[in-house]
Amino acid sequence: MLRGWLVSRSSSSSSLSSWPPSTPRARSPRPLPPPARFRRWSMPVEQHAEVRHIHATLEWRGSFASIQRVRGHAFTVDEPAKLGGGDAGPTPLEYVVGAYDACLQIVIEMLARELNMVISGIAVESLASVDRRGLFGTAPVSPHFQRIETTITLRIDRGQEHLERLKDQLYARCPMYNLIKDTGIAQELTWLTR
Repeated sequence: MLRGWLVSRSSSSSSLSSWPPSTPRARSPRPLPPPARFRRWSMPVEQHAEVRHIHATLEWRGSFASIQRVRGHAFTVDEPAKLGGGDAGPTPLEYVVGAYDACLQIVIEMLARELNMVISGIAVESLASVDRRGLFGTAPVSPHFQRIETTITLRIDRGQEHLERLKDQLYARCPMYNLIKDTGIAQELTWLTR
């Protein structure tokens, strides 16, 4: 039995070139089941008190637009008008860059508390480069980011030694930094203090 098709063992066709067989024993493919809210992962996930599962839903709005819902929050995702969207919200990749910056900021604040540092200001600015030919299928290039350049500006009450400890911890513990790093995308972080 192959997924979606039920075929009798006595089927005379052994070639997949005539697949699916046209015998009465073959059935039409079943529609995909709707996503099961309580069906968990097809991949094993370590079960631990600290493992958190993030559940997101999408409501399609047509013309590339959608409403995403996570933990009771809703946000719009869309494409620019020149690509056929309604420009009602950022694109998925723009959200990734925003999430990257926000994750850096949140982890910096968390680490500053752990290191007893007082931060009176944080600014994060990123520029991500994407070769759109990958998405459009016009060149054999990756459709995701090629590079992300980020400038982090901090106002802190401690010196360079504490900043270096914070940076080392951020590189080890920031989820978005490590997600991007694990894809092989080049990242360049410039740190400024005031």
